[in-house]
Amino acid sequence: MSRWMVAPRNRVGFIDEYRGFFVIIMVIYHVMYNVVHVFGVSWSFFDSPFMNVVQRIIVGSFIVVSGISSRYSKKNIKRGFVVLGVAFMITAVTVYFIPEQAIYFGVLHFLGIAMILYGMTKKLHNILPCFWGVVLMVLLAVVTWGIPYSGTVGIPFLFYVPVPEILYGTPYLFALGLPGTGFFSADYVPIIPWIFVFFAGGYLGVFFEQNVMPRWMYKTHSRFLTAVGKKALIIYVLHQPIAFGILWLVFFGLQYIG
Repeated sequence: MSRWMVAPRNRVGFIDEYRGFFVIIMVIYHVMYNVVHVFGVSWSFFDSPFMNVVQRIIVGSFIVVSGISSRYSKKNIKRGFVVLGVAFMITAVTVYFIPEQAIYFGVLHFLGIAMILYGMTKKLHNILPCFWGVVLMVLLAVVTWGIPYSGTVGIPFLFYVPVPEILYGTPYLFALGLPGTGFFSADYVPIIPWIFVFFAGGYLGVFFEQNVMPRWMYKTHSRFLTAVGKKALIIYVLHQPIAFGILWLVFFGLQYIG
């Protein structure tokens, strides 16, 4: 008998475990975010370029895995509307209770839109061979990366072209990747460039679907990470209010008790 458990049909053990690992990293990151930006603890390292890279890796990991999973799903549009509904609830709650940390277009908003778009265009993704699909999507992500963050398109260290400023003159295109002046969202994951990362995951899903990935990826190695990965959406929704409540007790509640 193998020392690894064989994953159920149509599930890839590595995907659940990978998602579960980054759920844990995400929870830790958000706890640190609350400590620094909500409760005002001074820690300059958290806002350093290194931590910005860490944050992008966490987001990118969720998006790639979601893209891979969408290749397996036959209900992407339905899943997308469910995730989008949860995202709008998060927007309403943050705008009402903590407007200074409101989330207008975060990772769940993006994932909901991406699932819907992928569900509507899934057959078109079969036109390109999956290898070249991944290459093209990665290239498009690189070229468009600066649109929401620096107002440029281009390839790092080679060339940059500024995006016309008029496109940033409206407050209504932030979801697309064109945030207007003064726009702020505590979690901001715009459609451009991240949709190309999601689609790259969709093409990677073809490799998994065709059983050409290393055999160990199809097996389950950690029950704990698998369980966390399968409950990622629930954990995402609940971890912030739970973490906020615990931190409030630590920073303020104990003062009243004392």
